[in-house]
Amino acid sequence: MGRPDPHLPDTWAEALDYAGRPIGPAVALFRAVREHLVQLLRHLPGAMDRYVVTPTGERHPVGQAISMVASHALGHIEQILVTRRVHGR
Repeated sequence: MGRPDPHLPDTWAEALDYAGRPIGPAVALFRAVREHLVQLLRHLPGAMDRYVVTPTGERHPVGQAISMVASHALGHIEQILVTRRVHGR
């Protein structure tokens, strides 16, 4: 199979065999990344008021980036909960 289309989530799920792999390592990675980000934000004074600069020179507020990542993660968490309900877990 070729590269999954980023706009079609089901192709990612199929290409990466989500159904055939245990979820534990993915959940552990999610938690580790979250803990790392929380640590960075607490350690860096005024972190949420700073900017991320892209390779093209665009400036994006850290707070906005964190909000987008959190929203995206919540979508995945909802998908996991629905999948668990469907499978009686």
